[in-house]
Amino acid sequence: MTPMLLGMIAMILYNLADIYFVSRLGTSELAALSFTFPVVFLIGAVTVGFGHGTSSVCARLFGAQKIEDVGRVTIHAVLLAVATCAVLIVAGLLSIDPLFGLLGADEATLAIIHRYL
Repeated sequence: MTPMLLGMIAMILYNLADIYFVSRLGTSELAALSFTFPVVFLIGAVTVGFGHGTSSVCARLFGAQKIEDVGRVTIHAVLLAVATCAVLIVAGLLSIDPLFGLLGADEATLAIIHRYL
């Protein structure tokens, strides 16, 4: 199995455990979690992609004995990840109500979604 596939499987198992424990809180909480799952999964997939892409580039540079470039690529990858997270946080906070309202979440579920995200 490829490392990226293992990362995705780990994310799915984490979310299944999350669903199990949240389901014990009630159906409204489980509904809120269900609404947020695609968003959380997308963000997780992007971060796994960043990690594996950076790992691949660094491995090739390391194999080519370009050790100084490994540090440069790593720093740029971290900066890109921080910038991407900042953009996603702002976009996410501004779009919670419109996005989940379009998906059919009612006011009570939106309140729980705000707490979860």
